[in-house]
Amino acid sequence: MFKLLYGVTVVALMATSFTSVAEAQQVCGKRAEFVTRLDATYKETTSGIGLINNGAVIEVLTSMKGSWTILMTKTDGMSCVVASGQAWESVPKQIASAGPAA
Repeated sequence: MFKLLYGVTVVALMATSFTSVAEAQQVCGKRAEFVTRLDATYKETTSGIGLINNGAVIEVLTSMKGSWTILMTKTDGMSCVVASGQAWESVPKQIASAGPAA
């Protein structure tokens, strides 16, 4: 039982340390440079855009091959990659049902 508990603890600590390292390596720069590079390298273009409560803009860039990147542009003009990945699938827009007001 002790060995199992020890093993689980070690794995949990390793996962926590890897997450901290990944968060510390955030990629930031000028938005225009990101958009140009994502288009040239992955053929990603803007699929959607929205505002965050702090005034920053969140942007989703996707490609026909399924790659995607979420880019956040702060009010000071600095952009950072929030996440990126593969297997993006666009879905048709659906109108929300007009249910009773809460």
